[in-house]
Amino acid sequence: MASAMYGMNIELSKLHPAFQLAHRTLGEAYQITDFVIGRVATRLYITIKFPVTTMAETFTLYNLRVFPVTIPNEEPHMTKLHTKVQALGYSRRVPYYIEFTSKPKIRNYLLDMASVVDTLTYIQTPSCIYALFINAASLIRRYCTFHLHAHSLQPAVHVLDASTILFTNVTNITHACTHTDTIQLPRCVQCIYRVPCGCSYETEIAYIPPNIENCGPIRSNSTQEPLDFLSHCFIHTGISSHTHN
Repeated sequence: MASAMYGMNIELSKLHPAFQLAHRTLGEAYQITDFVIGRVATRLYITIKFPVTTMAETFTLYNLRVFPVTIPNEEPHMTKLHTKVQALGYSRRVPYYIEFTSKPKIRNYLLDMASVVDTLTYIQTPSCIYALFINAASLIRRYCTFHLHAHSLQPAVHVLDASTILFTNVTNITHACTHTDTIQLPRCVQCIYRVPCGCSYETEIAYIPPNIENCGPIRSNSTQEPLDFLSHCFIHTGISSHTHN
């Protein structure tokens, strides 16, 4: 089986040095690829499509979520990052990234680059989202635009991931854990709490049930001061994907 994949890669390299199979094993190809079945007289032919790529590295797809951030001095105003980017494809081992203006359709961990209009960008040409991703403050100031939303402060609860909750303008936060006393947390203009295993949060507008995995120790990042640049957008890890043509 492995020799068959090796032989196909050898033949592809004869066509072009950068060509190689997107699948790593025959088992992966059998499980992921659609079969094409045909018959000629008494012979049955089963064809398997093997996607070909010129990129050996696997990109990780990050889904982008943008939420408003409060301003200091207890003013009822908020700022929000202005961007059309919805996802970021990145690999540490290649010198470029890709920003998606619409959510890419990943099929069986593969992305057909012919189906998207977005292109790869060299890291020497940074953007706002890439600057946020690498947490480069000078680049963020240069490339990012934030819009002020006056008198828009409303109570809100954002579940950032399985263990991280963002509270905005919430007056009552009840924290309850199994076999421990219920705690009433102080009001916060904007704060981030981790969700320990077996614990829940409840406010006047939302209830966060207990988790049994992906939990973290209770920790608050309270914000009477505005959150840092990275808090204007939350980049959530999605799935790893190969690109192929």
